[in-house]
Amino acid sequence: MNPQREYFYEIDADGRLFHDGSELTDTRFLDFFFTHLKPNPGPLHPEYAFLSPCGREMNYIKSSSPIVFRALMKFETGTSLLYAGQKLQPFMPEALTLDASGQLYHPTEIGIAGRLGRHALLEISKFIYQEEGRYWIRWNSEQYCIATKST
Repeated sequence: MNPQREYFYEIDADGRLFHDGSELTDTRFLDFFFTHLKPNPGPLHPEYAFLSPCGREMNYIKSSSPIVFRALMKFETGTSLLYAGQKLQPFMPEALTLDASGQLYHPTEIGIAGRLGRHALLEISKFIYQEEGRYWIRWNSEQYCIATKST
């Protein structure tokens, strides 16, 4: 039996994936990689908070926020957030959360909250307002309170 191969990656603040200093840009690879993303249960390589298993390979990822939504995409059927290569997450304004540092997050189907990157945040910010010390989003004639994420 062959030992498991290990690879080490970093995801930057814009959600770009790097291996050995080179950015990986293949859309199909990125979509596969991010689909399998999950927290690193340890005990190996605790400095890498996430991993993405692939067959006999274990891909360790260093990032404080591995999923970064790059854009808000509007379609006839609804609105989605874009991340990874071309992965789409249906946008649910009622599910937005704000952390103590002011970062805005949205859940994903893989269970890891994604941070809204600068471009997605610029698109959504025109729908956000503050009232009585709370942040709200007005979306499709509805108002939703943005929950505060506990750390």
